[in-house]
Amino acid sequence: MGMMGKVAVGLLVIGGLFLLMLGAIFMIAGAMDTIIMGAVLALIGFALFGIAYMIIRKEAQTPTIVRQSYNVTMGGSGEFRERKLSCKSCGAALDGRSVTLISGGLSAVCPYCGQTSVFEEEPKW
Repeated sequence: MGMMGKVAVGLLVIGGLFLLMLGAIFMIAGAMDTIIMGAVLALIGFALFGIAYMIIRKEAQTPTIVRQSYNVTMGGSGEFRERKLSCKSCGAALDGRSVTLISGGLSAVCPYCGQTSVFEEEPKW
């Protein structure tokens, strides 16, 4: 709700309170015509409260658009370095074509001896 909306709601509440109290004073006076006038003023005061309530409720139902941006930088848990893979059987160098990722681990088939090797990542600690 903008500043003007808050001012309008404040004026409606103050006016409603004023008319409600003035209506109560007229009704306490006791004559029949002042009781009717007091009731009308009190009803107008309650109507102003209702209008203020509807304005606040309508404003609460209006969605508020919030724009957020996040800057995230990620770092590894250790030192990154390229690792040369070699066959555990014959010691030949394994290239990227012979390495496959299976169940979170690396598996490689040696192009020279046909041996299948599974490599596990060593813990960083």
